[in-house]
Amino acid sequence: MFIEEHVPVMVEKMNWKPFESILDYGCGAGSVSSHFLFPIAEKYSSAVTGVDVSPEMVEYANENHSHALANFLVGNIMVDDKFKWPLQNVKFDKILVVNVVHFIQDYEEFFKRIVDQLNKGGQLACGIPFAKYQRIHHNLSEHPKWRKYMGVMKKVRASWAYDDNLDFPSSVKSILESLGLKIIDFYSYEAPYLFPSVNEFTDFVIATNLGAKNVPAELKKELREEIGRQGAEIMEISPLSKPFQITSKYLRFVVEK
Repeated sequence: MFIEEHVPVMVEKMNWKPFESILDYGCGAGSVSSHFLFPIAEKYSSAVTGVDVSPEMVEYANENHSHALANFLVGNIMVDDKFKWPLQNVKFDKILVVNVVHFIQDYEEFFKRIVDQLNKGGQLACGIPFAKYQRIHHNLSEHPKWRKYMGVMKKVRASWAYDDNLDFPSSVKSILESLGLKIIDFYSYEAPYLFPSVNEFTDFVIATNLGAKNVPAELKKELREEIGRQGAEIMEISPLSKPFQITSKYLRFVVEK
């Protein structure tokens, strides 16, 4: 969701030059680097470094998206440990952060740290989804029946990402300006997403919940019913609605140091 729509725009708005160092922070399985950054690296003889907190994702990226101009490694910029953030003293000309920030509770501190990794004149492009339907993950992580399986989501999904009372884009813009960054592009929008029925919506929620795999087979049906009920309640629609519509929000920006 969002990647195919927004990453090409972010890449287009960045000023690419030869022999640059490029960071894909939160690279996951490596597909964004492979599809969008490798062609640029080849064109401009640049180097791509993909970093993710998950060793499994980094292993997959190295096995399936290896490239002579790229390197994937494990790291977490939010941890003050040179072994967990091996790039402490490394600067980059371009940094791409796609669908990562909504996992980080202290996004102001994250922006300070990621901007510190930029060379002067370097550019940061970021895409961030935020929507109230994500509250389902929080609810399940605290639910008496489901928290022992899904409690992990409370640690990895930021609570502000589903807070309707927070003007997130304005908050982010204020932070970027306070860091002295030049705003090249700043775009926020709200869009409906239609699922054929509540079943497909439930599939989507389960696929994005790290704890879902821990739920015993005999409880899967009950979990699906709970997700459907909560989704309908949060979006204020009937669980029998066809299509089953949710509203999601997205913030995209490109800034220069």
